[in-house]
Amino acid sequence: MASENDQHAVSSRKALKVAVSALCLEVGFQTAEESVIETLTEMLESFLMELGRSTQAFAELAGRTEGIMTDVIMALIEMDVQEMDEFVADNVDHNIRSLDGFGTFHGMGIISASTPGIKTARAVPRTNPSIKEITALAKINIKFYKEQSNSFRQLKYEVLKKREMGNETWKLDLLSKICWPLKLSASWSAIMHKTSGSYPGQSNITFLPMIDLNPSDESCIYTTLHFVCKEAKKNKCTPILTFDQPLYWKAMTILQNEPTTSSLKCLVLKLGGFHAEMSFVGSIGYLMSGSGLMNIFETVYASTAVSHMLSGKAIARAVRGHFLLDTALTALILSDIYGIPVPKIDVSSEENEDEDCTQTYDNSKVQIHDTCYTEEFSNATDLLHLFLKGDVTLTDIDQSNALNIIRDKIEEFRQSRTKHRTAKLWFQYMDMICILRDFIKAERTGNWHLHLESLKAMLPYFTASGHNLYAKSAWIYLNQMECLKGKNAEVAALFERGYHVIRRTDQYWAGISSDLAIEQALMRSIKTTGGLTRGRGMSESQRALWILSMPDCAEVNNAMMSFTGTKFCSSDQHKEDGVSRQKRDTKDTMIFTSFLQERNPFVEEEGMRNIETGVSATSDVNADRAKDIGLSILKSMEGKCVSEYTFKRKYQAITLQDKPICVNSEPEMASIDPQLLFQRFIVAADSIYEDKSEIFAYELSSQPSSMFDSSGFMRPASKSTLADAIWNLGDCSTEYTDTVYSYVVDGGSLMHKIPWKSGLTFGEICKRYIDSIKCYGSIVVVFDGYVSGPDTKDAMHLKRTKGIFGTKVTFTETTPFRSKKELFLANNENKQNFIEMLSRHMHLNGIETKHASADADVLIAKTAVESAISHPTILLGEDTDLLVLLLYYNNFGSMNLIFKPNHDKKTKSKIWDINKTKGVLGQNMCKVLPIIHAISGCDTTSKLYGVGKVATLKKFIDSQILKDLAEIFLKGSLVEDIINAGEKIITFLYGGAPIEGLDVLRYKKFANRVLTCKEVIQIHTLPPTTETATYHSLRTYLQVQTWIGGEEIDPCNFGWLLANGRLMPIKTKKQPAPQRLLSIIRCNCKTNCDTRRCTCRKHGLECNISCGECRGQSCMNSMHVDINLAADELMFDSS
Repeated sequence: MASENDQHAVSSRKALKVAVSALCLEVGFQTAEESVIETLTEMLESFLMELGRSTQAFAELAGRTEGIMTDVIMALIEMDVQEMDEFVADNVDHNIRSLDGFGTFHGMGIISASTPGIKTARAVPRTNPSIKEITALAKINIKFYKEQSNSFRQLKYEVLKKREMGNETWKLDLLSKICWPLKLSASWSAIMHKTSGSYPGQSNITFLPMIDLNPSDESCIYTTLHFVCKEAKKNKCTPILTFDQPLYWKAMTILQNEPTTSSLKCLVLKLGGFHAEMSFVGSIGYLMSGSGLMNIFETVYASTAVSHMLSGKAIARAVRGHFLLDTALTALILSDIYGIPVPKIDVSSEENEDEDCTQTYDNSKVQIHDTCYTEEFSNATDLLHLFLKGDVTLTDIDQSNALNIIRDKIEEFRQSRTKHRTAKLWFQYMDMICILRDFIKAERTGNWHLHLESLKAMLPYFTASGHNLYAKSAWIYLNQMECLKGKNAEVAALFERGYHVIRRTDQYWAGISSDLAIEQALMRSIKTTGGLTRGRGMSESQRALWILSMPDCAEVNNAMMSFTGTKFCSSDQHKEDGVSRQKRDTKDTMIFTSFLQERNPFVEEEGMRNIETGVSATSDVNADRAKDIGLSILKSMEGKCVSEYTFKRKYQAITLQDKPICVNSEPEMASIDPQLLFQRFIVAADSIYEDKSEIFAYELSSQPSSMFDSSGFMRPASKSTLADAIWNLGDCSTEYTDTVYSYVVDGGSLMHKIPWKSGLTFGEICKRYIDSIKCYGSIVVVFDGYVSGPDTKDAMHLKRTKGIFGTKVTFTETTPFRSKKELFLANNENKQNFIEMLSRHMHLNGIETKHASADADVLIAKTAVESAISHPTILLGEDTDLLVLLLYYNNFGSMNLIFKPNHDKKTKSKIWDINKTKGVLGQNMCKVLPIIHAISGCDTTSKLYGVGKVATLKKFIDSQILKDLAEIFLKGSLVEDIINAGEKIITFLYGGAPIEGLDVLRYKKFANRVLTCKEVIQIHTLPPTTETATYHSLRTYLQVQTWIGGEEIDPCNFGWLLANGRLMPIKTKKQPAPQRLLSIIRCNCKTNCDTRRCTCRKHGLECNISCGECRGQSCMNSMHVDINLAADELMFDSS
């Protein structure tokens, strides 16, 4: 009995030693900390000493434990017997010396994936090799590359075979989208996860030694190719290697240049599908730039994340966002076709934002056009429900006629809107998402033909979006794969059976691209707990030890998890099939649909626009024809040599972001560089004018540069400098007292003060405004009026918003805000409706409001001045216009009137005592202050280049002549008097004598600078012409009369013209130069401009964009165009 107990004790100690060894190995695998391993070993050895004195019961338990543990470890430490091996290589980079950045490791990481990963048991021998022996085992000898031939130059873009895309489950794809409005269910990926089919089985991944050489080096790639071929030869299989695009292109070049007798010629080279998918997502983001796609995503995702999503970098987020948006767009289409109500999200406050979303329907809006439509969707919904339960199969879904009818109706809807460019752009977007879905499906299921066809379908979008590297790599890859059956029928057959993907789990819907497998396996292991970058080091010996021990360590790790009954991996359920994920997906899709309902891209309108900002496209924008553009580029590539064909940027698709609508009334002339044109006029005038002074009556430029910038907008003035100049004249400040003040608030300033948080309802936003001002007591808020129609501030608004005018949004107090504040308020109807809602809330809280019909500055100032007659008053506002009007309207006999900024800035602000300030300036100066402000630049007049408001104020103070001339602007005057007075004032401000006029002054300034300046004379530094000053004076008079409450004037008679529904400033009605000079600086040659008959060549000038026929782009007298073209070709012929 005693001997049996002793035997059990010995057995138990052996089993526990095995367990101790496995546990120490597990800790080492996870932490890579030697001190922890040593401490743990000592503790467990001591523990075993105590356990040796245990009872017979424990000995019996230990005896059973030994058998279990030994069986588990021996069963799971195994070797591979593969049917097909695939190798994957990618660059491994690690910044070893993070302090100074030197010594960064660059190497080539390689894995081998065996499919299926059949395993047989083996024993792991106990050895104690030296570091040198370990290093030698994992060493790959470098083979330095030397080009053998130039066969690569003969490689051509062969015509791709035409065949239909083998998408057998398209009905299930459609079903997952169309059923969402009626029955909220799992996402497309979760539904597809329930499909089944034949597949090779789970793959087994093995880490192979790294090559310590820069992966982009051709010798490193050459060494990798030889190593893979050598390993494949050992395993008696065809070498198959996958690279991402940059390494693929170099490897393909090397293989093409190898002689026919080379051992590398048998290698099958694959292009990484995961990185191709990322590039395609980037193409989608590029082609949709400026369309509103970014704004839609920003309702759900952070703005910083959205930029990475659209570039294809944040691929997981991007795929989810695109699929949810595709579902939302389909819901809009179905709502239009069948009258199905679109689900809406109900978020009443910030607190319940993360609670469960409820689906609400407005039954009054449901329109059922035909009972068969209800039956169609009822059948489709039931079909999806039964499929998810497992009661029907894909075959049953394929036999459903209801899905065919729905698909045809959607196609009819699309055909009815083919002439509407915005709708066409978004239909194209849905097509691109369909291609993306097919590609993912091909990878997940191992569908080889769908993989090739979906990659082929990406090609037009690659070329149209400028993703030229993937375009040419994918084309060559497709050419080679189409020829694979003739060159290696065995590998082609394996690919057709699904061996081209790697499965890390034993499921049908589990295939991943080879280049994704190396990212998930090798790269993740290197940079996570227990990896090389977590304290192990990156020396050659450390890399060798880690690479060679990883397979057995991983198996021991699996054995320990099996023995202890623990798992550190995801469940078999698809992550998108969980309840919480379904709720979040449903919520985000509802947010998309709510956003899209107010900005429906499928409305019937001719032009193309950004659905959020409302910015329209010019006629040059062709992103809605991206597929046709891409196909035409692909057609031009057919049969061309790869090394000779270059991609041209000018043939790519032009997006809404590239060319928003042109706001200049003279786009052709504005596109000419004003300085270049000025120089050409001066050079040309030397040969035909003895006295050049007469040409200075013309602007000698494409536009009046002294008043308008290069984009054609009025030069903006720094209005605050006038306030600073007045403040510095004397003591204008005030001190607060205990007096009770009445408050007048500039509503426009108040609107911009409060930030709007996405997710808040409009009622909550109104409450925030009220909370910010209710502490003031007696208060009047004065709002601007925003009517639809032309206004003299149109040009200023257009410049500030860059053409963005927003999309009209229908909202109520309970509607959640899901956009950006500036985009919402860019639409005048939105702004007016919100002001009316805010006013109602203010009235309910005892706050008085006033509304101007247009600009409220005059009403604000008059309200404050009237209040100051009986009560001390504070005006809260920011605009210098208000200060000017307060000084003009205020009377010395009123009570204390204070002008205070309406902001919470920490810096000290100027608080104005209007009575004291008026005393500093004087009554006469306050009277002419509106003229000083308007003529030197305000919201409706342009700044005079080189003439600041400080200097203008000083000259008016010192000159009685200027004050007398200003009086003309304060009364109803004849147009001739206004023009004459305006020219004299401007001449005086530029330092000339009022009697000499601007045209003479222009020539004097030019002649003086020719003699004294060492630099090139800039055209915008010269005073404006008399003609240009005429319209500036008229605009000044119109603005002054508006401020002082004068007679109503038609803006079109005072320096403004109506263009595209907006009032735009008249720059000048005179030609840029005399006709005699214009005929010289531009030609109308019908031929090549290569003879002296060309007027440009005759006078020693190059042709330019103003020339009638050649436009300076297609003739022999234009040099700089060729240089730009060469630069263009160099930029896009990379690769």
